[in-house]
Amino acid sequence: MFIYDPRISDEDRAKITEKIEGVISANGTLHETNFWGKKRFAYPIQKATEGYYYLYVFDAPPTLPTELKRITAITESIFRSMIIVRKYRYTPQVTEEPIPAKSESSMKAEETVKESQQVMEEIKSDIAENTENTNA
Repeated sequence: MFIYDPRISDEDRAKITEKIEGVISANGTLHETNFWGKKRFAYPIQKATEGYYYLYVFDAPPTLPTELKRITAITESIFRSMIIVRKYRYTPQVTEEPIPAKSESSMKAEETVKESQQVMEEIKSDIAENTENTNA
C-alpha cells in the first residue's frame, strides 16, 4: 500500500503509479492496482491531513520489496508505504456469480403466469364483446 501526497496533480500521480507498476511488472507479476481514493489521516503527515491510497497486489522475488522501499524513500510525493508478505499465492476473487439453471418450481411458476395471462386476455375479449352487444 502506498499513500500519495494529495497536493500533486493527477498527471504526477499517474506517472508515479506507472513507475511503481513498471518496477513490479519488470521483477514479478502485478495482479491488481486498486485506487482507494482520498482518505483522511488520523494525524498530519508532512503538514497534510489526507492522502491518496493505492493498493498493489503482486507476486515477486524477495528482492523487490527492498527496491520498492528505495523508490518510495527518494520519491517525495509518496508519504508512506507498507509492503506485506503473504503466506499464500494470490488467487483472484470472482465477483460474478454464475446464473443458476431454472428449477422445476420456477418453470411451473412461469407456466402458471402464462396461463393466467391467457385467461385475462379471454376475459378482456369477453368484456369487450359484451359492451359491444349492449351498446348495439
